[in-house]
Amino acid sequence: MSGENRLNVLAFDHHYELFELVGTERGLVQAAKRLIFDGLLLALDSGVQPAGAGILVDEEYGGDIAREAASRGFSVAMPVERFGPGEFEFRFEDFAAHLQEFAPTYAKALVRHNPRDDESRNRRQAGRVLVLDQWCKRNGQKYMLEYLVEPLSDQLAACGGDRRRFQREIRPALMLEALQELRAAGLEPDVWKVEGMDSPQDCERLGRVATAEGRDHACCVMLGQGADMTTVLRWLEAASGAPGYAGFAVGRTAWADAVRRWAAGEDRREDAVRTVAERYRSMVETFTQGRLGYFPRET
Repeated sequence: MSGENRLNVLAFDHHYELFELVGTERGLVQAAKRLIFDGLLLALDSGVQPAGAGILVDEEYGGDIAREAASRGFSVAMPVERFGPGEFEFRFEDFAAHLQEFAPTYAKALVRHNPRDDESRNRRQAGRVLVLDQWCKRNGQKYMLEYLVEPLSDQLAACGGDRRRFQREIRPALMLEALQELRAAGLEPDVWKVEGMDSPQDCERLGRVATAEGRDHACCVMLGQGADMTTVLRWLEAASGAPGYAGFAVGRTAWADAVRRWAAGEDRREDAVRTVAERYRSMVETFTQGRLGYFPRET
């Protein structure tokens, strides 16, 4: 793969998810993000290879962490979208000023794009992200596009209401179609942040489309969606041998339990940091072993 060689990103740009764990007091949210970042540092100090190490963090509660991570040579991604489940909108009216202030490795945009959803909504969102795409290209700024394919009511009903069945049986084809639609809209991110899939063949098809037609500068990283570690490691194993995949950008799977137990006084801070470090290590090792051919591939 000739795009990004490795990206092992610990994501903690979350707001509402952390509010549920520690409350909304600013100092506690900042302390939780520092705990998560310290987990990454501990993993690297404990022998995890630093190549590809990175974070995804917001400026509101993690601006100081973003600057520190950049000074240490890590990749830093920062979100530009407004938080919430609705359509993509920019968090700041002058998003360019914020990117110029922090100069992250990647700007990050998140869209929810189901090809069977309202066409005008999908076009409207893609048009907004295209503003970012064009600005980034003019200004030499890399960006990461995260897209989620959430089930529509009829798609979920076809799976008997079982989201895991939707993920296994329906979502992979929709993910591929969504990527093609986003590319047709003119979006050419440096990194596609994509949902996990069980099948190596599905990962391979997606990776090839992401990097097709001279776009071998691009790559995919796998997100975690807050799934349990067993599921995320299975997804990483499937993605590890696929062309176009560079690693992962996983958040809650690595830190939610640790932060919750720390905030509740059930674990000491150092124990919570160690948990984050161990989970990050497991994800790095699983993807690395897969790239080295440790896992048999489906035929």
